[in-house]
Amino acid sequence: MTVQVTLRRLTLSDAPQLQVISETALGYPFSLEETEKQLERCLANDSHFLIGAVDESGTEVMISKKLTSSSHLRTVD
Repeated sequence: MTVQVTLRRLTLSDAPQLQVISETALGYPFSLEETEKQLERCLANDSHFLIGAVDESGTEVMISKKLTSSSHLRTVD
């Protein structure tokens, strides 16, 4: 089975989804305000690359990667 996935950079508007994932999948019951603050810190840190994955059914999965070097990144058009 092949599934097409689209990747995109996370933005602060993803905080509500991250809050749900944090609580339901990881067991961390953070408030939306706490989640927004943490996401803001991560987005401002160049060593963090945060992406969201959306499969063809529209299901979103959040992925984060802490980079040791920006050489891990490349732009694909």
